[in-house]
Amino acid sequence: MVHLVRRPNQPLKYGRICIATGGVPRPIIPHHPLVLTLRDTESVTHFRSRLSSARRVVLVGNGGIATEVAYEIKGCQVIWVVKHENISVPFLDPAASQFLLQSGLAKRQRATGGAANVGNGNGKSETAPLIRTLRYTLANRNSGGSTFQLVPAHDGTGAKEASKSTGSALGPDWTQGQRFAGIMEEGTLNRPLKVVYKCQVDQILSPSEFAESGDTAVESDSEGPLLPSVCPKSWPLYVRLSNGECYGADFVISAIGVEANLISSTSTAFPTFAVPSAPCPVVLEAQDGIATASIAEGGGVVVNEMMQSSVPEVYAAGDCAFAGWRPKAPHWFQMRLWSQARQTAFQAAKSMFYHTIGEEAPLDFSFEIFTHVTHFFGFKLHLPQLPNYVMHFGIILFIIFTHTKTQSWHRAEWFQRRGNECMGKS
Repeated sequence: MVHLVRRPNQPLKYGRICIATGGVPRPIIPHHPLVLTLRDTESVTHFRSRLSSARRVVLVGNGGIATEVAYEIKGCQVIWVVKHENISVPFLDPAASQFLLQSGLAKRQRATGGAANVGNGNGKSETAPLIRTLRYTLANRNSGGSTFQLVPAHDGTGAKEASKSTGSALGPDWTQGQRFAGIMEEGTLNRPLKVVYKCQVDQILSPSEFAESGDTAVESDSEGPLLPSVCPKSWPLYVRLSNGECYGADFVISAIGVEANLISSTSTAFPTFAVPSAPCPVVLEAQDGIATASIAEGGGVVVNEMMQSSVPEVYAAGDCAFAGWRPKAPHWFQMRLWSQARQTAFQAAKSMFYHTIGEEAPLDFSFEIFTHVTHFFGFKLHLPQLPNYVMHFGIILFIIFTHTKTQSWHRAEWFQRRGNECMGKS
C-alpha cells in the first residue's frame, strides 16, 4: 500500500507501482543559508538572484553541474575547489580536462572581448526562461474510445502546470539562454576562475568566527591579486580548505553529488520508505521489505535489469534507483545523470507493461553501452564508457547516440501501438 502522510487512514492500493522520486543534492552543511545547491528550476532561480550581487563564490564539486557552473558564471570570481588532480574527473582524463580548461576560458574571453559587462549593477539581469522538459497527456482520455495517444499538454491544465517555475528537474539545456552574472564587469576580472586542486572544505566560518580563528584570507597568490584592489575585502563567510587556505566569498555552491530521495522509516509495522522532500510526503509499505543500497553508494531502491525491486510489484527508476544487477554488457555502468534517468524510466515503463500482459520485457539498447552528451566549457562532448576515449571515438559515439535518440522518438508511438494491439486482443 501507499500511505500519504497527510491522509494516514486512506492508503492507496496498487497492482504495480514505480518509484521515481529522484535525487537530492548532498550539501556540505545542511540548511546553511549561504550554501546553495542546484537541482531544479527553483534552486537555479534562487542561485541566479543571489549571484547578481556577488563578487566571489566558492564552487565545491567536480562533476557535471560543477563543470557547467564554473564556465557559465560571468562577472563574478569563482574559486573552484576539487578533490582530484584535474577537473571533471568522472568524465575526462587529465589531458582532456586541461584542454577544456584552457581552451574554454580563451574561447569565452574572445567571445566577450575581454571587457563585457555581464552584470548591470542593480541586481537584475535579462535572461530567457528556464528550459523545462515537455509534459505529455493522454488525448481523448474521457471520450470512451479504446485508442489513446500521447500528446504535449497544451490544454488549460497542462499549460498551467508547464508555466510553473518550480519543481521541474534540470535537463540537458538548463543553461541555454541563461545569464549567470555577478555584479562585477568582466573586463575588471583578470582572474575570473581559480581552481584549487586536491583539497576539500574543512570548515565554513562566519565573519566573527573568522576573526577569532586568526586565519588569513587568501587574496593573492604567485600569479598576482585575485581581485582588483578597489574591491572590498570583507565577506559574508569564509571557507577554510583542507590545505590550510581560507577564502572569503559571498556564498558557496555545493555540487558534490546527489543521493536517492528516499529515507528508511520505522514508524509503521512493516519496513517502509519515505519521500522526505515531497510536497505531500509518501510512505510505501511492503510486507517483506524493499532492499535499498547503502548511503555510501548513494542510497536508492535496489533494482534488477527490469527495474524491479526485491518486491516484484514495486519498480524504481531514475536517481532513486540503484543498479543492483551485474550488467551483461561490459561497457555500461550506472551514473546519476539526466540521460540515464530517462533510460531507466523507459525501461521501467516497458517492464511494467510487459509483465502486466504476462510477457518478458526486452532490455533496451541504451543498457549496452554508457553514453552521455553534454556541454563543458563551450564544447559539446560525446562521452563513452571511459573518459580517455572522448577524443578518439567521438565520431563513432555520435553515430551511436544519434541512432539511440532516433529510436527514442518512436517510443511513444510504440507504446501506443502495443497498447492498442493488446486491447484489441482482449
